[in-house]
Amino acid sequence: MTLADALQTHAPTALAAAAVATAVYSLLEPLLDNGPPGPYSWPLIGALPQASSYLSRSAVHEFFDKVVKDHGPIVRVKLGMIGTMYLVSDAELARRILTSPEFVRSDGVVKIAGEFFGSTLFALTGETWRIHRKMLQPAFGPLHLRHAISVAKEVAKELAEAWTAMIEASPDKEVVVDSHEYFKALTFDFIGKASFTHDFGAIQSVLRGESNQALDDYEKVSHILQSRFAVPQLFWRAAGIDPSSPAVIATRERIQGEIKAVVLERKKQMAANNGKPLRSGVEMDLLDRLLVSASDGTDVFNEDQISGEITGFFFAGHDSTANTLMLALYLLVHDTKAMSKLVDEIDRVYEELEGNVTTENMHRFRYLDGVLKETQRLYPSVVILPRDTVAPVEALGYKIPAGSRMMIQMRALHRNPAYWSHPDDFVPERWESQPVPGSYLPFGDGQHNCIGQKIAPIEMRFVLIDLLRQFRFELHTDQTIEFVTRLTFGLKDGLKVRVSRRER
Repeated sequence: MTLADALQTHAPTALAAAAVATAVYSLLEPLLDNGPPGPYSWPLIGALPQASSYLSRSAVHEFFDKVVKDHGPIVRVKLGMIGTMYLVSDAELARRILTSPEFVRSDGVVKIAGEFFGSTLFALTGETWRIHRKMLQPAFGPLHLRHAISVAKEVAKELAEAWTAMIEASPDKEVVVDSHEYFKALTFDFIGKASFTHDFGAIQSVLRGESNQALDDYEKVSHILQSRFAVPQLFWRAAGIDPSSPAVIATRERIQGEIKAVVLERKKQMAANNGKPLRSGVEMDLLDRLLVSASDGTDVFNEDQISGEITGFFFAGHDSTANTLMLALYLLVHDTKAMSKLVDEIDRVYEELEGNVTTENMHRFRYLDGVLKETQRLYPSVVILPRDTVAPVEALGYKIPAGSRMMIQMRALHRNPAYWSHPDDFVPERWESQPVPGSYLPFGDGQHNCIGQKIAPIEMRFVLIDLLRQFRFELHTDQTIEFVTRLTFGLKDGLKVRVSRRER
């Protein structure tokens, strides 16, 4: 018998044996090592049967909450083609994962969203990340925060004037609005004005009931990326979400085209100013800093890198901040005592400061600080923070292989009863004392922490101060409240509230 004949004769048997061996190994795998506990893992598909009902309604956070509650502070979960992940809700281990060189940021963002964000800070690693971070850091320092204050005041005033006009035109002197739509527009306009002094007019578009092309395009990017997480890459083209798909190309080109047009205009202005930025110090925006040349005269960033950075800041900054504002309002309209206490503080401190609110005296609004921190504790915008192991590690007594995906499960961490009393309750007063280190990580930790972790809270505080001084908010009862996890955590259909002018 020739070799070819032998292969042909025994191939079916060999394949069947391999299939059986694979199935048996998958069944026995949890028993073959001392890895962390977790839900039952079916051959090949892992825990997908248990997770499917949650995934179908974009409630993966509920599935993660359940397995952490059932199995403890470190849980091994396998989900089909996504593979094996280790969910972590232990504070000390979470800090270690984010700060130790044993763990690195994965390249998952580039694989999923490379054509949109391949050169943005939150997708970069290694030396390229260090160069970008060093160059961008001053744009988020104390001087630029003062510029952010003026922009936050500007967009908050614009939204307040829009709502006031709507209320005055209403026979009932109140209006029902989807707060999420307006907050998304506000945060989008804030980033545009704060990062490169450009007004996208998103608030006015929502006010007129019109679509805003720039904001719509970022919503399309969000939908594309969410779909890529759910659909195996093999089927991206069929689903119309592949980088080569016409709709994806059109969206990317519109976003990059608008940003590059702004960059080109700024370059022309700088050329007319002997190559120097039009502003200096506190007045410099993010684009000014991106366009500053190195000492040898070469550009630190090329146009594609600049476009990628700005695209990333818009994407990462507007929806997460809008969600936090919406969810803070959601908690306040459900807790009238907390709302009354916050409004009283805002009125009192604002009067004491004679309206001159700055970064230096913002600490006077202590209850407001507690409200926002408690909102981010209960409802962190990012459900998981992933890192990869660079070598085998031991974690909470378990051996974790090299190349493993460690996922800090933010909701479980932030609601872990080991660190929080009455963990599921909204208690802004708890922030009068400091939490256990590592138990509260809304902006991450370590060198890869969120570069916007100071500017976003300033934006939210000024917006809430301005709006709660002028308006009364009540929950609109004719709506369904459903929490979902997409790229960020939020409400499926937004939050409708009745808005009226405060009598003062």
